[in-house]
Amino acid sequence: MNSGPEASRKPARLGIYLPFAVALVLIAGGSGAWLWLRSASIADVGRSAAALRAAGGEAHWSRLTVGGYPFYLDVDAEDVRLADASGWGLAAAAVRGESSLFEPDRWLFAFPSGVTLAAPGGGRLTLGGASLHGGIDHMEARPPRASFEADQARLSTGSGGAPFGLARAAKIGLYLRPGPGGEGALLLDVTGGGAAPGGWLARLAGGAPLSLRLEGVISHAPALAGLGPAAALRAWSAAGGAFEIRKLAISAGPGGVAAEGGALSADADGRLQGSVPVSFGGRSTNLRFGAGGVYLGPIRVGPAAKLF
Repeated sequence: MNSGPEASRKPARLGIYLPFAVALVLIAGGSGAWLWLRSASIADVGRSAAALRAAGGEAHWSRLTVGGYPFYLDVDAEDVRLADASGWGLAAAAVRGESSLFEPDRWLFAFPSGVTLAAPGGGRLTLGGASLHGGIDHMEARPPRASFEADQARLSTGSGGAPFGLARAAKIGLYLRPGPGGEGALLLDVTGGGAAPGGWLARLAGGAPLSLRLEGVISHAPALAGLGPAAALRAWSAAGGAFEIRKLAISAGPGGVAAEGGALSADADGRLQGSVPVSFGGRSTNLRFGAGGVYLGPIRVGPAAKLF
């Protein structure tokens, strides 16, 4: 039986080496998980792009890199152009995305150089600002839990485009939330806004800063599924989906527009239709969507948005 000094030192050596061994195992396991998620993310991007192209859309970027080891997935893309066949699209000089290894279904994103959005019918809106960022998670839900915020925002339709009512804003926030009973919630909040010259919003504001708040409920939200916005909105419309307005408030100086109630849906051509009772300039009237236009009482204030 060995009871000398060498035997007494063995447990001490094990105590020294064991933490290093455990650390090496954890590092190897974490590295394997990160590499697997990186590979899966690249494959998902490739499959989604191929499906979009096969359906007549566009998916382009000049450079795509994935980093962030060991705890994050950082996806950086440059010269990005995404569009479905109907005309919904997005273009950005740079897109930054980030997800945590511990919450791989939650993504944060940013557009450091601005973003241009396209809609069916040829409409385009370029959005710039001090910060354009957002997040999305619960992507299996309809709608997913998503948010987008723009600080010190600047909005433009470019040369030759129909003017957009809002030219700038201190902050724009757009939020989507899934809800019970097949419903979803939408909130749009604009503060410190400045109207573009020549439109009805500019006449309402009279040069004063304006704010806008829209709250509503999306019915039949589980039907919002498909490859691209147009397919999802078409399926939602076919299921009887509507956007029920709970609150609309536009404040500008002494004037304003307020509404509670009313619902909007899509007609057979994919354009918004419906009527919203509003209080405007001390009078009650209707904000009506139909025949391809938007009417405040008898006054046509613009075209009705085309969803698909």
